[in-house]
Amino acid sequence: QLACPLDLGCHSVHIAMWCRDVALLRCHAPPSARQLQNFATLCERVGHKPQEELTPDNFYANLCAMRDAASSEIVAEVLEYLATRFMNTARYFCTGATEDVSEWKHYALNLDFYTHFTSPIRRYPDVMVHRLLAFAIENEGKEFQTPPFTD
Repeated sequence: QLACPLDLGCHSVHIAMWCRDVALLRCHAPPSARQLQNFATLCERVGHKPQEELTPDNFYANLCAMRDAASSEIVAEVLEYLATRFMNTARYFCTGATEDVSEWKHYALNLDFYTHFTSPIRRYPDVMVHRLLAFAIENEGKEFQTPPFTD
């Protein structure tokens, strides 16, 4: 059993490392300079200028500062909502499809490895992730073999 059974980050690392060539993870690219500039321009129009020019590295700190300076909780929530509108869409990918581990990062969650699943009856990617996780847990400590997906 995993040392942190309720921690999805732990499960994601476990799946990514143990099923390295076949893991189904979600990645989320950082926003582009254009997306950040568009967000900053919109914030300025509603009276909330970022403290500095936005970059993927300082975006969250600037968003927190603008939220803290907001005149009300509703304004703070609107700023946060607008920030999500300028983000890229997260996507599923197979770890075997890329050798560059830096492409596996989930920018919005600030995690190097992330997978997502809900009830396995909802979507096929959820079924696949549940199977990978079960396979990784059942075979922890054993020599790697390709997971069978025949059942």
